[in-house]
Amino acid sequence: LLLVAVGITACTQNNTKEATLKNLTKNPVITFHADQLIIQGMTEKDTMFIASSDNYVFRKDEKAELLNGYQMYKEASYHHPYFNVDVVTHNYYDGDSMVHDVYAPMEVSRMVKQKANLKRRDFEFAEGSLITMLQILESHGFITVREKDTVVNNTRYYYIDALPENDTIRHELLIDKKQNLPYFMRITTNTFQPFIEEYIYSSFAYPES
Repeated sequence: LLLVAVGITACTQNNTKEATLKNLTKNPVITFHADQLIIQGMTEKDTMFIASSDNYVFRKDEKAELLNGYQMYKEASYHHPYFNVDVVTHNYYDGDSMVHDVYAPMEVSRMVKQKANLKRRDFEFAEGSLITMLQILESHGFITVREKDTVVNNTRYYYIDALPENDTIRHELLIDKKQNLPYFMRITTNTFQPFIEEYIYSSFAYPES
């Protein structure tokens, strides 16, 4: 009986992951929203909270190999904690170049980098988005430490705790088991002098173009 129960649990876990992967990749284009919270410790006793409202568009494109075969557009809106002003940023990668726009009372600027000059750090804006979700679900560059069914606020979720290969940055992903879509991700880089990023996902859609 124990072996049967373990087998059923493993099958359910695989079904949830496979269904979520299918929902995230079934269309050439996917859009969604994320409410992001960055918890950043400036000193041991001084912690800053930065809330951002983010909109994403991903389009499959084989030539965009620097971002796992996707073009990406991200719009982020947040309140700058130092200058006390509202800021909007746009990041767009089309497979050939990266465009970064900033719109703020003290700055309106555009930076363009061609593919040959792009470095890994140029894609930090994609952290916590579709690319990270797929890497965790596919165990591509990630090692799953723990996975289980759980309940939060009377809603059933599938929980995955994963680490990047050769790193200790913890990634926790919650999948809504009813929709088979990601609901929440927490990326913990440091807990002592905290640097933690949290994302709540919503409004997944599949435009025609």
